[in-house]
Amino acid sequence: MSINNRPFIQACLNGATARHQHPAVPYSPQELALDAKACIAAGGQAVHVHARQADGTETLEPLYCDLTVQALRSSCPLVPIGMTTSLSAGPDPDKRLFDIGRWGQLPDFVSVNFSEPGLPTLIRLLRERQIGIEAGIATLQDCRTFLEGDWRKHCFRVLVEVEEPEPDQALVLASSISALLRAEGVTLPQVHHGSGAATWTVIRQAIVQGEGIRIGLEDTTVSPDGALCGGNADLVKTALAMADMQLYP
Repeated sequence: MSINNRPFIQACLNGATARHQHPAVPYSPQELALDAKACIAAGGQAVHVHARQADGTETLEPLYCDLTVQALRSSCPLVPIGMTTSLSAGPDPDKRLFDIGRWGQLPDFVSVNFSEPGLPTLIRLLRERQIGIEAGIATLQDCRTFLEGDWRKHCFRVLVEVEEPEPDQALVLASSISALLRAEGVTLPQVHHGSGAATWTVIRQAIVQGEGIRIGLEDTTVSPDGALCGGNADLVKTALAMADMQLYP
């Protein structure tokens, strides 16, 4: 999944990362909009965000999600905007459905974690609302769930989101998930990302394999050398430079 031989880059702006972990984590709709604009200028092609309440808590409630999507659309009118459906932002599966069903400003797509309960009803609601679905697959069991339910026909992309913290094991897991998808004939575009210490290792492998990548403060707060990064736009620039080094050494 590439554009002009460069990988597709999705910027994940905040996730569950808190400001004590990095002072530049955007919370408010205005902060997210400004950060998204900077990330797109740096080379990103899409953004993924978690709406936050005033105290920084993740939420799926319509008030905050609508304000967030509206601000992002105003700042980046031609950019695909993605939101989370993770239970980290709303731990009750029934309330998650209730909240998403009341969203007034719809994102272009959402990520759906295939490890979480309530999958069939959530996907049905998203399809009814005509919101694109990015299948979040973190484990081989998630991959089997995706394949056995034949969910590929309802999704437009697969997010291979490896949460294994040890870099070598993370590489094996990402490769195994990707290989199983392809062996089963899944041709959907893939976007890969790691977590914490494994982030840059997973991204480098994905670039070499021609996959899309996701990068941002949701996944890591440090540059490849281990130093605290400047923020989301800095991470996007670093990922793009890494891609150029891999593609044009």
